[in-house]
Amino acid sequence: MSRPMLPVCIALVLGIVLAAQYPAAGPALIRIMIPVAVCAFAAAGLAPGLIGARRAGVICTVFLLIGMFLLGSIRWYAGAASIRSLALVEGERREVSVGLRVVQPAQPSSYRGFRWRGEVYDVVAHGSDRLSVGALVEAYSEEQPRPGDEITVRGEVFLPWAARNPGEFDYRQLLLRQGIGYLLSADEITEPLRASRSFRTALLRLRSAVTESILQRLSTPAGDDAAAVVVALLTGERDYVSDELQDDFRTAGLAHLLAISGLHVMAVGGGVRAVLSRFTSRVHSDLVAVAVILLYAVFAGGRPSVTRAALLFGAQIGAGQLRRRSDPLNLLATCACLMLLQNPHMVFDVGFQMSFGAFWSLVSLRPVIMESLPCAGTRAIRSALSVGISVWLVIFPLSLYHFGSASWLGLVVNPVITPLFFFIFLSVQLTAIAALVGLPSELLHLLCRPLSVFLGVVRVLGLLPGEIGLEICTPVLLWIVATLLAVGRTSFRRPLSPVPLLRFGSLGRRRTFVSFVAWVLVSILLIISPGGGSNLLRVTVFDVGQGDCILVEKPGGETLLIDTGPPFFYSEGAVAEEAVWPYLDERGIDELDHLVLTHGHLDHTGGASALLQRVGVGKLWLGPMCEAGARLECEPEISAAVKEMKIPVRRAISGQKIGVAGVEVKILWPETDVPGFFDLNEASTALRVSYGQWSMLCMGDVEGLGERAVVDLYGDGLNSVVLKVGHHGSDAGSEDAFLQYVSPQVAVIPTGPNPYGHPSAATVARLEAHGAMVLTTEKAGAVIFETDGANYRVMSMIPVSPAAGQEVGESVGKLEASY
Repeated sequence: MSRPMLPVCIALVLGIVLAAQYPAAGPALIRIMIPVAVCAFAAAGLAPGLIGARRAGVICTVFLLIGMFLLGSIRWYAGAASIRSLALVEGERREVSVGLRVVQPAQPSSYRGFRWRGEVYDVVAHGSDRLSVGALVEAYSEEQPRPGDEITVRGEVFLPWAARNPGEFDYRQLLLRQGIGYLLSADEITEPLRASRSFRTALLRLRSAVTESILQRLSTPAGDDAAAVVVALLTGERDYVSDELQDDFRTAGLAHLLAISGLHVMAVGGGVRAVLSRFTSRVHSDLVAVAVILLYAVFAGGRPSVTRAALLFGAQIGAGQLRRRSDPLNLLATCACLMLLQNPHMVFDVGFQMSFGAFWSLVSLRPVIMESLPCAGTRAIRSALSVGISVWLVIFPLSLYHFGSASWLGLVVNPVITPLFFFIFLSVQLTAIAALVGLPSELLHLLCRPLSVFLGVVRVLGLLPGEIGLEICTPVLLWIVATLLAVGRTSFRRPLSPVPLLRFGSLGRRRTFVSFVAWVLVSILLIISPGGGSNLLRVTVFDVGQGDCILVEKPGGETLLIDTGPPFFYSEGAVAEEAVWPYLDERGIDELDHLVLTHGHLDHTGGASALLQRVGVGKLWLGPMCEAGARLECEPEISAAVKEMKIPVRRAISGQKIGVAGVEVKILWPETDVPGFFDLNEASTALRVSYGQWSMLCMGDVEGLGERAVVDLYGDGLNSVVLKVGHHGSDAGSEDAFLQYVSPQVAVIPTGPNPYGHPSAATVARLEAHGAMVLTTEKAGAVIFETDGANYRVMSMIPVSPAAGQEVGESVGKLEASY
């Protein structure tokens, strides 16, 4: 079979992806999978001897692919078990005492002192549940350890921060893809620190010293950004590159140039090989070049892109020495198998996907694009243009899928910049060498000039409207299967399709390009969710800590936001930037049709001013803003934004309706004249969202007298499938008489750490006694409802109890473990 490692790699990836979709099945399935996989590999190996080599080809292939598929699933389940060796739940902290070997230079951290990574080499405090030897943790401490230090750490271990709202950056998933399952807050580090004398430690120390030296000696003559980019291009450490500059690279479609890739490895290895070949034999120069590249891969932190490039470089050199013809895609599949068997989480890493996808495009797409270019320039020009175009064709859909946006500028910029980047990287190498040997700053400035010009171009490109944003859905399995089929379809020398019309045999090499274009179109159809094309109503109860913020997205595309949460989130960031805006940006919502501020307390309106700086508002509905009445002046920042944006303002009064496309939003409370004995909570705005047979009652902070007044006004009209519990589940609300009329199937309580005891245990007990499943945003993160008016489903960002699939009502609503 031509390129035999390709189907093997595809089977391995499918096994990993399928196992990742069903993580709970691991303990039960792995005991069955191991013997079945062993039997499959044994059958593949014994078949030629039992039935003859000629007839055994298909049978061997089938059993081998089955074995690799099962091996991928086994490796995923085993890796997940080793990374997560402690049975911790969300928010739990456990005292530990472990021996760690520091494997990453310490970086300043806003959370606590310094952030660094350590590898467990000894478990000091033994117990039934303990960290696995060899496991990686990300640690925080007041002291600054050095790479290679072996230290005993006493402190608390806990789970990394997960995304609590859709669209948020998920730090937990990022660390899991790197094989890290826990954070460790080090309360005490034993002294003295012991330095390991391993070769790996020497490389880590060298990397740390090189980084510090470049930053110290290059920042003054060349600028902080140039010094940070030099460090990023040489060591792969991008923490020193400012967020603004990284945003400019993304807007320009050049973010991939900041990651160490095959271009960097070829520049290093090719340079060493070219220099040594003048003084020694080809065999010796090749061996030294391979050794240098492997050391460089460890020096650069072993990231997917540099590991892939180093393995391919070594394999190609080895094939040349053995005088064997090597197929680049076969070697690529072999490298992917080796890396995924070592860390199966890499398959979901954007760096892994972009690195392998870019190399595949250079092998499969670039020759076709080069032959198809209409320009009459030289072969060198067409080759340079084809490199940039082929790389962009892979990066664009991957960026859309992972980030919800991608740069169209990359199509124009990459064909020009990518070929020239080799010379820019050469200047970076010379600049780094000059900085390390201590040459004068004038020479450093001269050597760094090409990089400074390049960064200036990137900043200019960053000012252009280069990004395209699309609404994202999550058909992960379907998209990956389509991708693997496209890779197989375009990579095998003989078409695999059993349907003659799909073989494109008459197109020759253009079959590759046609198949790839079809994959791009399928990817876009799977990735984007056309605006207004769905008949689903989507309601998102954001987790904003102790506060309220609810987004209603109607089937016709109209949006309604109820409250904006407090000024600050769990961290120091504003709610608008940390919790709400990332989701609005992901969904392509740059203007809210309606904004309702239920009342003037900061846990409901504190995020309004920051949010109004980012999105437009068609109409603002105001509940009572202060105890004395509805006066907007008690919120001066909101008032200023409303006047500047000329937003129409209306009072939220009982009986008013906000309805479109079959969805009705009715304001139930307060009435025009609220008696003076109602406080601001009791007089806050309550409304009911209804779509077909599904409905949701949002009570704001209504409790006590206000709740009883609403019952007197509407009675049976309050019946709803979902209840957004009033005043964060306080003991003064959600009384039995009120719950008898509402009769909710699901009760959502937006709450966070607070000194008030919210939600009250008595309130939760009353809700459960009335048959409601109670979800709090503090434990479940954001809670999302989707309904077509008859059936509905409930999703939570963080797995909660009850478990996935529990029935929550006659409408076939189900609680999914995570979003």
